[in-house]
Amino acid sequence: MNMEEYFRALETYVASRKLNLGDGDSVLSLLYEAYGDIHMKRIIPILIALLLLSGCGAVSAEKTYRQITMEEAVTMMEKETGYIILDVRTAQEYGEKHIPGAINIANESIGTEDIPELPDKDQLILVYCRSGNRSKQASEKLVKLGYTNIVEIGGINSWPGETVTGDK
Repeated sequence: MNMEEYFRALETYVASRKLNLGDGDSVLSLLYEAYGDIHMKRIIPILIALLLLSGCGAVSAEKTYRQITMEEAVTMMEKETGYIILDVRTAQEYGEKHIPGAINIANESIGTEDIPELPDKDQLILVYCRSGNRSKQASEKLVKLGYTNIVEIGGINSWPGETVTGDK
């Protein structure tokens, strides 16, 4: 008898006896009553392993960033306030054209040190580059530095709005 059959049989047993597990019965006592000591020696280690494995999954939740399209970013910018638009291209690329209000911190300069231009690690930061590759890399680095509200919006090539030139 495999595990699926055990649990199907347990469900049938519980239903046939009209048992309520809230009345002091436990799954283990029901299994013991239904299958006896021999089967319980097989089931208990499996149940313990399942409990341990399910606990590990909750602990290993990894911090990450969100990805949205440029169109979704435009909508977000219309609704939100207090966000930063971060251009992670080179200073030369930024000077040629960038999203109005964006600040420039090149992906290559983001390392393991805190970034003075981004003091609030909980602030909404919208990250973009030219095509989306460097913005993903930069978003990963920012998350590793402890930033909690990073949204990667792709590349300026997909930006539907106006752009400006120059250093600011």
